[in-house]
Amino acid sequence: PLHCSAVKPCEMIWIPNETEAWEAAQLVSSDTKSVTVKLKNGKEVKIPGAVTKFDAIPPGSLEEECDNLVNLENFSEGIILHHVRKRFAADEIYTFVGTILVAVNPYKSL
Repeated sequence: PLHCSAVKPCEMIWIPNETEAWEAAQLVSSDTKSVTVKLKNGKEVKIPGAVTKFDAIPPGSLEEECDNLVNLENFSEGIILHHVRKRFAADEIYTFVGTILVAVNPYKSL
């Protein structure tokens, strides 16, 4: 994956999130001590720490439709979780990673 040090402002990166694990955010600025990002809700947040620990999100990768994650152009923890969540929200509980089947229990009858 691309790392934040190679990302320009206005591009998207994955940031850690306590409840979601990973959250997509727009990079506003970065330096050697922190990054400032804009969240989905419009709020700007400054995150301390080394900037290289945030993976970049290539344009279009959040909108991709993918039932087999091996076919993704970008492969990071954030993008994998994003696509599994997206499929779960659409009641598509089965996702492949190559020949491995990932099933998310919907706790409801389908």
